[in-house]
Amino acid sequence: MQASSPAGRAAGRRPGANVNQDRELDSMRLAYRLWLDSDGRAFGEGPAVLLDLVRTEGSLSRAAARIGMSYNKAWRTLHAAEGRLGFPLLERHIGGERGGGSKLSPQGEELLRRYRALLADVDRDLEKLFRKHFADWAAITAPAGRTNRRAGEDRT
Repeated sequence: MQASSPAGRAAGRRPGANVNQDRELDSMRLAYRLWLDSDGRAFGEGPAVLLDLVRTEGSLSRAAARIGMSYNKAWRTLHAAEGRLGFPLLERHIGGERGGGSKLSPQGEELLRRYRALLADVDRDLEKLFRKHFADWAAITAPAGRTNRRAGEDRT
């Protein structure tokens, strides 16, 4: 598993830069990307979204169309993930009365379930850690003599 976690920062901000500084600091958040790695990026949010949509749409083509992705790119994305993971994510059915379709393989279902559960735990834990380390950030970075009040608030 690999994680990339750039802290949410306002580009080019410096302490005391403008009246809206408190607003900018209040909106700081943690941002990150999480993926499973197996000799390279094997599975992350992109393939997970595709699998979610294949589950509801019954077709990789319709899943790709729902997110504005070409079928070719969706197929390549899942094919690359399958190659790195070593198992199929989809069971494909070609032709037939309804024109074929796809459904998640048992391994694909289980991987998606575990990935979503991991992501929920990571979201919760990282939010807790972010609050622990940055809860007082606005007070620390406020210019001397200023408190963390919005412009126009009563100071009494």
